[in-house]
Amino acid sequence: MKAGSLTRTVMASVLLATLGGCAQGPRQGEPITPEGSLQVMGPDLTFDLGAMDQDWTIVGDSDPERIGITERRGVPALGMTSGDESMLLVRHINAMALATPYLSWAWNMSDHGVGVHPVRLIVGFHGGRAPEPDKMLELKIIEGELPTHDRALALVWGSSALNRGTYRLSSDPDLAKAPLYTVRGGREMAGQWWLETVDLADLYAKAWPTDTMQDTQIVFIGVGAAPGSPGHRGRISGIMLSK
Repeated sequence: MKAGSLTRTVMASVLLATLGGCAQGPRQGEPITPEGSLQVMGPDLTFDLGAMDQDWTIVGDSDPERIGITERRGVPALGMTSGDESMLLVRHINAMALATPYLSWAWNMSDHGVGVHPVRLIVGFHGGRAPEPDKMLELKIIEGELPTHDRALALVWGSSALNRGTYRLSSDPDLAKAPLYTVRGGREMAGQWWLETVDLADLYAKAWPTDTMQDTQIVFIGVGAAPGSPGHRGRISGIMLSK
């Protein structure tokens, strides 16, 4: 797909997410519509991080120099830059993983060098946990003002396109104590908009095969930046959950 066509497709996707992604929602989690979708985040350029609705939470560093609403190649986005401290912006939701498993979004990432990009999507899960889970995958994300959760998954951008579709545990000491799933990567892919869709139910089942999927809820979705390697920028737009 040509760059212009891809940008127009991204803008269309963002428009769909913008229609409901910044609406008021209950603290216990934004519900899924009868049509089976949830516009998690547009955002539009009027979205004010200083006056967010109660279903949004910032955990960790909230420096306005590191996070804000921006526009890149005509696409409004949440821009986040890595720093010495972790940062996480999440939206509280309430969705069954099997009922609405598909998470879609667009991202435009800077060239960050080796390893995984510090800016990533974070998904929190609750329920369905096996009585004796795999101890290596029992780690949690940041403790604090997040919904109760017992699993977390990070969706990341790798340094090589060859890493696409791989899992590994994170060594980040604070933000992403969760399995890392590399969705895309590569220096040649940086600086462009890319549309993605992943099956969260499938990824969850691969990470925690002994859990009960029928009882597993998605309780938050957000954008985070792992600590260290300051100055790497990521832009995320059009986050949507659907069946």
